[in-house]
Amino acid sequence: MSFFLNQESLTTQDVSEQRLELAEFQYDSMMNLLETLRLRCATKCVPIDYGEGDLTKGELECTQRCVAKFMESHKVIGNWVERGRHLTDKDMPVYQNVKRKYLNTGAPEK
Repeated sequence: MSFFLNQESLTTQDVSEQRLELAEFQYDSMMNLLETLRLRCATKCVPIDYGEGDLTKGELECTQRCVAKFMESHKVIGNWVERGRHLTDKDMPVYQNVKRKYLNTGAPEK
């Protein structure tokens, strides 16, 4: 049984090392996004000298607004890029690295 989407039809040929590394890259990117979100919203909404174990009502509301704004801006930028109004590869060196590593070759570079 495959661990991918609980599908038994996937063979080991379908789950290549390149796909696993790309999935790992996507996971790392999502973790980076969430860590950035956490740091920005915690810095903005939660004081360093907090004295309680739980967030106050004001801190919680501030955090919720911060997360909502962050995710909305992420969605707007993603939609903008999808419509073709994106930056060139030269403007996105991280994308160039991913493209070179995973999309142009048969196997990822180490």
